[in-house]
Amino acid sequence: RRSSDLSTVTAVPVLPVGTNTLWNVLPVCPLSLFRFSTGTAFLLLMKTSGIFLDYPDLLHCLFHSVASVICRMFHKLNKSPNFTPGFIMVLHTFGRDWKWNLHIHCLISEGGLSDDNFGRKVTHFNYTFLRNSFCTALLNELHSKLGNSFKSMKSFIYKHCKNGFYIYAKPNLCDPKTVSKYIGRYLGRPVIATSRIDSYDGDTVTFHYN
Repeated sequence: RRSSDLSTVTAVPVLPVGTNTLWNVLPVCPLSLFRFSTGTAFLLLMKTSGIFLDYPDLLHCLFHSVASVICRMFHKLNKSPNFTPGFIMVLHTFGRDWKWNLHIHCLISEGGLSDDNFGRKVTHFNYTFLRNSFCTALLNELHSKLGNSFKSMKSFIYKHCKNGFYIYAKPNLCDPKTVSKYIGRYLGRPVIATSRIDSYDGDTVTFHYN
């Protein structure tokens, strides 16, 4: 039996300043779907080292890294007006084959709001910037949490991920029904059937499996 901390799907909505509800931002504007995936070298190293098993809270570093990269990308486009996008992030710790595979699905508005609520459409995303920045941001986040014990791992990953991590994108998901269906697909599925959960003490979940 093991804690189910690493088998979770977590969603974090991020809204521009002054926005009251998520639906004010996302379904009414064009959206791009991004998948931020860590490289094979990173996954193998993290799996063999067991870092995320020992420190499951480090999974939050993926959210922080993706959010910082997206906001920085929009800031580079409009430094003075400070245009901010709306986006939703969903963390997956497994792939379609159910093997351990850390990645984040992110719906990003193709545009943003400035501090004075002026909107600007953004139709181009710099994938080279996203790949390299996501790799750098995540490794720096982990380094700050783990200290110099992570330094050799960081160098190894940089050496084997010279082009950064993987970014997949599907643009123009602008139909509200399509957006709602996509979000529901990932948030409506429980990670584990409640019948398999034996106990929960507020911190750890104990469950059984065949």
